Amino acid sequence: LMSAVYDATMAGHRAPARPREVIGESWQRLIASGMHDRTPDDVPVVETGGLEMLRRSSGLLDVLDEISHGLESLVVDGDNILVVAD
Repeated sequence: LMSAVYDATMAGHRAPARPREVIGESWQRLIASGMHDRTPDDVPVVETGGLEMLRRSSGLLDVLDEISHGLESLVVDGDNILVVAD
């Protein structure tokens, strides 16, 4: 059900159910920032040098170790994974 709610929300359609408030707010922030599901034709191509520059300028590298270590207890047994997108 959650997958259908997410898909409908991101597509701008009426969802079959409402997500928890914190989840819905997070999705609305994604939509407001221009994030959405993309088809392969919509994905912008960034050259390697440009990608490295974007990664450095995002500020994420500065906090990645702290984030990883802070969440290590949740991912150490392999039941969860930590995914970070810059």
